[in-house]
This record gives sequence, C-alpha cells and structure tokens, in this order.
Amino acid sequence: MQAEIFNMFNRRIIRIKVLQTLFAYYSESFASFAEAEKDLKYSFDRVYDLYFFIIQLIIEIRHYAFIRIEKAKNKFLPEEKDLKPNTKFIENVLIAQLKDNELIQKYLTDRKFTWNKEPEVLRVIYDNFIQTDEYQAYMSENNRSYDSDKKILVFFVSQFLYNSEFFYSTLEEESIYWVDAVDFILKKITKTIDKFKQNKDNNELILNKFKNKDDSDFALKLLHKSILNKKIYDEIIQENIVHWDIERISNIDRLILMLAVSEFLDFNEIPVKVTLNEYIELAKIYGTPQRSANFTNGVLDKIVKHLKEQNKIKKVGRGLKD
Repeated sequence: MQAEIFNMFNRRIIRIKVLQTLFAYYSESFASFAEAEKDLKYSFDRVYDLYFFIIQLIIEIRHYAFIRIEKAKNKFLPEEKDLKPNTKFIENVLIAQLKDNELIQKYLTDRKFTWNKEPEVLRVIYDNFIQTDEYQAYMSENNRSYDSDKKILVFFVSQFLYNSEFFYSTLEEESIYWVDAVDFILKKITKTIDKFKQNKDNNELILNKFKNKDDSDFALKLLHKSILNKKIYDEIIQENIVHWDIERISNIDRLILMLAVSEFLDFNEIPVKVTLNEYIELAKIYGTPQRSANFTNGVLDKIVKHLKEQNKIKKVGRGLKD
C-alpha cells in the first residue's frame, strides 16, 4: 500500500497511457513512431505537472484569502469583523508545510507554474469554497488542531474540487493532457495530504513520477513492441477469434488485445494472470459496456492456450513459469 502512495504512475496507469497513445497513433494523430514516443513521455510529464499544479492551488488559495483579509482591514470604513478577522484558514499549518516544502517549491520554480495570472479563477474557487458547510464548520471551531487543518484540506481536494465543474473546465483549457487525469491526481493529492505529519519533514511523501527505471522502461518497451510487432500480434488475434474478421473488432478492443499479446510474448517477468486481469479491467473501462470485457476475456484465454501449446510463452523468475 505504501509503495503506491510514493510514486505517481503504477503499471495500470502506464498501460492506460500506452493504450491512449496507440489509439492516437493508429488514428494518424502522429506523423511518425518517434512522435508517438515523444507524446507518451510528454503525457507522463504533464500529468505529473498537474499533481504539483493543484498543490500550488491550495497554497495560492490561502494567499488569496490573506490578501482579502488585508484589503478588508484597509477599507475606508472597516467593520469590526474586518479589523478582527478569523485567520484560522490562512494559518492552516498543513498549508504552511506545503508552502515550505523544498521539493514542491523547487518543482514549481523550475516549471514556472503560477495561478496568479488567473485572479478570477482564484476568486471563483475561493468564494465557492467559503460558502460550503465544511468550511463554515471549520472556521467556527474554537480549537485549532492539526487534524482539523488536515480535514479541511482533504475536503477541499477530494470533495470540493472533485465536484467543481468550474475547476475541471479551467484545467481543460490549460492542457488536453489533464482532461482525463484530474480524478486520478485528486486521489493522489488526497493520499499525500492524509499522510502528512505535524513537526516532521514530509519530503518523502511527495510522489516520484515512477517507482523506478523499470516502470519507465516498461512504458516505452510496451509502446515500441506494440507498434513494431503489430502484424505478428494481429495474426495471433485473428487465429483465435471464431467466425470474426479482425477488421470488425472495435479499434479500442483490438488495441487492448494487442497490448496483452505483447506482454505474453515480450515481457518475460510479467505473470500471465497479471496481464489477463489488467487488460480485462481496461476493457471494462474503455471498451463497449456489457461486451468488451467478456469478449476480451474469451479471446485472451484462447490466445494464452494457443501460445502455450506452441511453447511461445516463456516466463522467467520465481513463480512465473505458469
């Protein structure tokens, strides 16, 4: 469980990204193989950027709240609530930890991210946030605690932003690579925040892009093999679909089958059962409802049996021979 928290892209997400890149490649969105590879790498970078960009939003919302308080104090005729504001949110300890975190600040500085160029976005998000019951309850609590500070941030990320159409449309305008990644990133940030501790260096909780080089190599190899060996994989698929022509299979189902065949043949360290489970799940997510998962399951079972009979599946390592 811990390992998943400390890296951004697990193998399932990598498979999804490769599937999306292949779909674009065979839809002729890329002029060349090299362009598809470049786009795959870029898509990982942009999704990783989104993780830090949303963390920065938390920091900037706090700063925006501070500016609002200062402006209210300096009004021509300030009211008592302006002169004695509730500063609980702007003094949120966990937000201060995010702001002072060296890894976060270095990444934001290097990538030159900022929400300051979008003051209207900050205003709308802040105004909607402070109207929520959760924010009102947080601000009205007499005591101040780290758990309370954490709870309001978890709410902000996992519920408020998750349910904000304005937030999603804003990100969609920023990058097409963020459209289908927002939910995933919000969950990752929620886990990051939930693991933070008071009076502790929390640098180790900031996600790495990949767990290790094996995962990044896996992504590129899966893309390479699926393009270079397409003809071989198509022949194997065609041999194992009864009364069907491969051209009648939907593009997404065909690509899912191709990726699975690639793992059967070219990734000796990945168990067959893992590959089967992963691509049946992808068929449920991206394929035709009520059909693709059963179709994929049936075809892949036949392919595995066929390849084993031909002694073409060669898994190495402890517990992988079957």
